[in-house]
Amino acid sequence: MTRTIRKKNDSSQTQSGGKSGLWSSIGLLVLGVGLVVAGVWRSIERVEPPTIQPDGVDKAIVAAVAEARKAVLDSPKKGETWGELGMVLLAHEFNDQAREAFTKAAELSPTDPRWPYYQGRSLATTKPQDAIRFLEQTVQICGDKPPAPRLTLIEL
Repeated sequence: MTRTIRKKNDSSQTQSGGKSGLWSSIGLLVLGVGLVVAGVWRSIERVEPPTIQPDGVDKAIVAAVAEARKAVLDSPKKGETWGELGMVLLAHEFNDQAREAFTKAAELSPTDPRWPYYQGRSLATTKPQDAIRFLEQTVQICGDKPPAPRLTLIEL
């Protein structure tokens, strides 16, 4: 909006919004940036992959777990990284932590049969009834190929 202002000497001067227009623009910019930052902040999920107590654990195992955890922290929305952490933990008999990682992997990659399969394997000796549920889920996803999930289910 352009308006004409008359000064005492009766000359004309045009002014486009003046200081109030500038402050309005700055205010809108700050508000917009604030809304974007708030939206991004809310979408960032706090990720805390499972950990192990390193006391008495071989340094190579601690390093392997740390490397797999770092991969999860670098790509927290990838089921693959969570599943790989679970496999490392399961290979070294950290079954509770492995199941936590497999649960997240299955949540992020629900059509990947590996994650419920490994959950079932981790429970097979201690909680066979719980293992059956995960193995049935695996068979539902992959059918008869590969045969390992169905055979493991039959063994239980």
